[in-house]
Amino acid sequence: MPPNTAPPQVKPGKETARRPRVAPLPGLVPSISLLLSGALIGFLLSRDGQDAAARQATVSPYQKLAVFARVLSYIETEYVDDVSRELVIEEAVRGLLRRLDPHTQFFTATQVKQLKTALTGQYTGVGLTLSRRKGQVVVQNAEPGSPAARAGIRPGDLLLSVDGSSVLPLDLAAITLRLRGQRGTRVEVEIRPFGSSQPQKHALVRDSLRNADVLVAALPRGMGYVAIRRFSHGVTRQVRAAISDLRRSHGGRLSGLVLDLRDNPGGLMDEGIRLADVFLSQGLIVSKVGKRGRLQERELAHRKDTESSLRLVALINRGTASAAEIVAASLADHGRATIVGERSFGKGSMQSIIPLPDGSQLKLTIARYFRPSGKPIEGVGVTPSRLVSTGGRGLPPPPADALSSPGKRLTVPGQIPPWVQADPALGQALQLLSSSSPS
Repeated sequence: MPPNTAPPQVKPGKETARRPRVAPLPGLVPSISLLLSGALIGFLLSRDGQDAAARQATVSPYQKLAVFARVLSYIETEYVDDVSRELVIEEAVRGLLRRLDPHTQFFTATQVKQLKTALTGQYTGVGLTLSRRKGQVVVQNAEPGSPAARAGIRPGDLLLSVDGSSVLPLDLAAITLRLRGQRGTRVEVEIRPFGSSQPQKHALVRDSLRNADVLVAALPRGMGYVAIRRFSHGVTRQVRAAISDLRRSHGGRLSGLVLDLRDNPGGLMDEGIRLADVFLSQGLIVSKVGKRGRLQERELAHRKDTESSLRLVALINRGTASAAEIVAASLADHGRATIVGERSFGKGSMQSIIPLPDGSQLKLTIARYFRPSGKPIEGVGVTPSRLVSTGGRGLPPPPADALSSPGKRLTVPGQIPPWVQADPALGQALQLLSSSSPS
């Protein structure tokens, strides 16, 4: 409507004053069954004080669900524009989940199919793992060697927009799908670097991403280096193989190991627990606490096949999260390893994937993990005993020929390689392993 133009005059009458007609909608009940169950959970979880408690005591929650059904019916029969019923329900579910923690998410059937390769297969994208903190979209990890990592994007940076559109109204699944696409296509991201107030724009070219999850290098003086990029199926077996490779390269004796968990976003929690068990002969690895503080499970170490005498230093940084934090925390609390680097990300919660009838999925936080010391990880992270900052922008990756996958013959260099010398945290780790008793 042009400025200063009066709206059209409508004479009041039965048509304009009438109550909106609520037409019966074929298939309405089945189509909103997902939202009704979700809304019921949200209603029962709402904490609006004594007034809300009084209302809950006198009003059946199913009456509130009837209100939602009536609102949806009005939208479909009376709203001025055509609206997709499926889209309305999906957005309503997402609105409900935004009141919960940042790790609880809803995935449509299409998103489920597109995200299935996250842990197991090859995908095309820019290599970013994202999370939410205080309403902001935070870079949890930039896959080493990925387009994002090559552009200098680091854990802790804020993602502001994708192709000029703000990411704040979107859930993480929708943002991830916008970042993915065909190999060779371009996507523009706007980033606010950690500790900076100045946004930066990066034009990234999508690429195929499938990096090795475990990399190994032999180092002088009987020492070894193992980097774990994520906890996927079989990672613990690969680490055991890497340790065997290192022993073989050093003539049967391995004097110390650097376990690099930096920029590891987590993955399969069971693999993280199994890896911690490799280095712990007894005691608690992690405890899982569910609704209303109920202890659900305690994961304990086993003596069999334990590398109990291998001297160990673990490296962490802002990109270390979830299962990787469990490993670092358990090794630290048992005095089994010195932790070197930066405070970790702070994701210590468990999500359950709940399949829904239409092929969509609900990822729901059902428990939180606690360290052997009883301290939480969620929102707190793991603080190293030796703080070594990278200055916020990280380090260049080692040369491609410096690291190998487990199972290959390793060459022991005659001196500390340049890529190790350029890494302050790794350098300190080797100093600790070279001393008589690292602490």
